[in-house]
Amino acid sequence: MKDFIGKSVNVNWQLYLTIHSYSQVILSPWGYKYELPDDYKDLMVLAYAAAEAIKKVHGTEYEVGAVTEIFEPGSGGSDDWAKASGFKYSYTYELRDTGEHGFELPSDQIIPTSEETWAGIQAMAKVLLKVTNHKVQNNYASSLFASTTLVIATTIIKYMY
Repeated sequence: MKDFIGKSVNVNWQLYLTIHSYSQVILSPWGYKYELPDDYKDLMVLAYAAAEAIKKVHGTEYEVGAVTEIFEPGSGGSDDWAKASGFKYSYTYELRDTGEHGFELPSDQIIPTSEETWAGIQAMAKVLLKVTNHKVQNNYASSLFASTTLVIATTIIKYMY
């Protein structure tokens, strides 16, 4: 990711998502310290929009907050790196479930999880376009959706191999 993003010149990166399992949470930085980012309230606008959209699909509830509001601090994650590297909006999605199945989600939950996750990503994108006052322009839309597609592709590959 670091190399891909670093080599992408003239791209106005706005949103970084990393997708993990499990816990049903949408996390913002910071994961390595209790201090919240200065723009924490801005981060929560997109996160709550995603959680609301996710719930509308299958009723699945996601908790929202900074990593250290929900979990103990750790070494930090790629969302911390992205935030420190200039992405205004940076998040980790921890998908289903809340611990009953852990990392071995039953196959009948994979499609519903994908549907609600995609709804959350779309909600974030819509709010992002609104709050940044951007019109959908080819280069901006491409950078937003290329980063989302890359994250989704990376997640799929991770589970295939």
